[in-house]
Amino acid sequence: MLSQDQARQRVFEEINRTCPVKDDYLDIIDALTVERPYGWFFMFDCHKLIETGNPVYSQIVGNVPIFVDRETGQLHEIAWKRSLEESVRAYETLRGADARAMDGKVDGDGKKDANY
Repeated sequence: MLSQDQARQRVFEEINRTCPVKDDYLDIIDALTVERPYGWFFMFDCHKLIETGNPVYSQIVGNVPIFVDRETGQLHEIAWKRSLEESVRAYETLRGADARAMDGKVDGDGKKDANY
């Protein structure tokens, strides 16, 4: 079982490995982290943008929240087509029907899709 710090570190490493930015790095917006008994939802953006609030440092488009399952440590991108709250509800609905048994991710109507 992961701690929040371990989950945060996994997300930090993954976002910077898969989406490098010039003269900066991606960082997690801790104030927007959502914790649930089953895991965490992490938001991120360019570090300089988070630090200064100046949009001139915005280098990424389409960044989506990352979910980390507390028990398995798996990372999942969250759907950009709905709010974080809607994605959390969709995951919780599936979790009640044994979400881990699902291969892949699902959309809001419970069908398989690319993202929660």
